[in-house]
Amino acid sequence: MTLGSEHLGWTPEVLTPRTGLVAGATVPSVLDGGPGLADPASLASADAEGRFGSADLTADLLLEVPVDPPPGTYRGTVTVSLFSVDWVDDTPGVRPKVGRTPGPQNQRIPREP
Repeated sequence: MTLGSEHLGWTPEVLTPRTGLVAGATVPSVLDGGPGLADPASLASADAEGRFGSADLTADLLLEVPVDPPPGTYRGTVTVSLFSVDWVDDTPGVRPKVGRTPGPQNQRIPREP
């Protein structure tokens, strides 16, 4: 018997709360009517203010299996990836510029006439 990732759900939590840092949404497993972690899900996200520094994150994992699985040893892997999301300066009157982090290296560029 194979159990797909749709049988695994989670409830993320930020252990080091601060402004601009929020835990991702709870993802119920397929047996609870959700997609499970078969689709990408966010453990946490941060805005321009909350993205600096470090953060401690966790998630309660819930593995739900059918009531009649055959006995045996089951193994699995959970992969967590970190992706930086670029910001866009969309200040009115300023040509949008994408940058890694707001700062002196990413000055606003005046809109050309």
